[in-house]
Amino acid sequence: MGSVFLAQHPRLGIPVAIKVLHERDPEVLVRFRREAEVMARIKDPRVVEVFEAGVHEGEPYLVLEYCPGRDLADVLKERGALPPSEAAALVAEIARGVAAAHEAGVFHRDLKPANVIVSPDGSPKVTDFGIASVSGRGRHSLTETGVLLGTPAYMSPEQATDARDVDARSDVYALGVILYECLAGRRPFSGPSALAVLGRVVEGRAD
Repeated sequence: MGSVFLAQHPRLGIPVAIKVLHERDPEVLVRFRREAEVMARIKDPRVVEVFEAGVHEGEPYLVLEYCPGRDLADVLKERGALPPSEAAALVAEIARGVAAAHEAGVFHRDLKPANVIVSPDGSPKVTDFGIASVSGRGRHSLTETGVLLGTPAYMSPEQATDARDVDARSDVYALGVILYECLAGRRPFSGPSALAVLGRVVEGRAD
């Protein structure tokens, strides 16, 4: 759907990541613009910062804080279960970033290890607010009845049923799933297909 480039900001003089969208679907373009808007509302060192947004030669782009490191999904794939103290400290930091988003009226709706960048010193940053909702600003306008948004293994039962009324509690649920995966080295819910995983989530049938 797009590309990400490492660049030097001409005014700030710092390295930045430029996210360019190649997709032309109108709904995807709306979500891309929404991502810039909601991320710009959040000012917290645990959330990737947005510096600018615009369109270049017909392609929308975001200029984001450059965050060296790897996403948490890769870390867990390599290391497996983390020591309890490390897992707790890591998820506590992620939770503080998510709390800052909630204070700004933003609900992520797709929290998962792949959307957390872990820096070389071990500190996390939450990213990818592409399907976030914003309270008090027509938050249901991009979510139709029966449409599922998010990643099945990290969805709350409510989100797996209907994403329109998802609020901060679903993000808290996803944080719990992330903590479980950090401690156990695996997700609490799995299955041969996304539909099977959703069924387990809704029914509460952990592995």
